[in-house]
Amino acid sequence: MSKKTTDILKEIEDLPIQDRILVIEKALKSLKKEGNKRELRRAARELLEDYKTDKDLTSFTDLDMENFYEPR
Repeated sequence: MSKKTTDILKEIEDLPIQDRILVIEKALKSLKKEGNKRELRRAARELLEDYKTDKDLTSFTDLDMENFYEPR
């Protein structure tokens, strides 16, 4: 464990319990967000070849440059 990590942990131990809980919640949220990003990148890499070769997956992109008018 690095000195920086040890210092951070010591600082956290010195916080009031409510602030310690907040630090834990924020850290867990950050880890979950990073995990979600990794999963999305992995999935995109896995599907890239399919999107390059399967015209059914990209058929609606032909309409990307057309004007879209929503009926009212």
